[in-house]
Amino acid sequence: MIDAKYFTGASFREFDKSQVPLPQESSKIVWPQCEFVDLEIGCGNGFHPIQYAKNNPERTLIAIERTQERFSKFKKRVDTNKVGSNLIPVRANAINWCTHYLKEKCLDKIFILYPNPSPRNRSDRWACMPFMGHLLKALKDNGELIMASNESAYIEEAKLQFQEIWKSSSVYIDEVKPDQNYRTQFEKKFIENSQKCFNLVVRK
Repeated sequence: MIDAKYFTGASFREFDKSQVPLPQESSKIVWPQCEFVDLEIGCGNGFHPIQYAKNNPERTLIAIERTQERFSKFKKRVDTNKVGSNLIPVRANAINWCTHYLKEKCLDKIFILYPNPSPRNRSDRWACMPFMGHLLKALKDNGELIMASNESAYIEEAKLQFQEIWKSSSVYIDEVKPDQNYRTQFEKKFIENSQKCFNLVVRK
């Protein structure tokens, strides 16, 4: 476990969209015409988005992965599992893509599952980034952002950031139960190794 001392303090600066490069042209999508549109940032090999899309046919999930190797595995799994059109794989840097392609109040849910906790670099933690303000604006009223981690200090700091910097009025943490379906391979590994995992839920 990471020492909690690395998750203290906070810093804030305004998000400057003009400093964020445009995403790859190939990552453009036709925005889904359905009632519920969700986003997953850093979906890796696609374990969660494939199951989510199959279990929620009435929703569309845009799943973003940056690395070529993981995205290729994700795409192969999508084809193998015969997932419907309600899953949209996107290979892109998530910050670049979201900055330029997300409109205000266009998303119902945002998933950030088991991100790198960046123990020695506060500016790389999602809740500490100025970009988070832009991302929260993309949530519809009553929408949710769900972040998961096995690092309790990371989740506790994120909760504080959402409350104090992003002025989120509804923020809570719950523990992932061992009898729940695993959402990611990280979650499966952590729980099978008797580590606790946590959800941070931010409701707009």
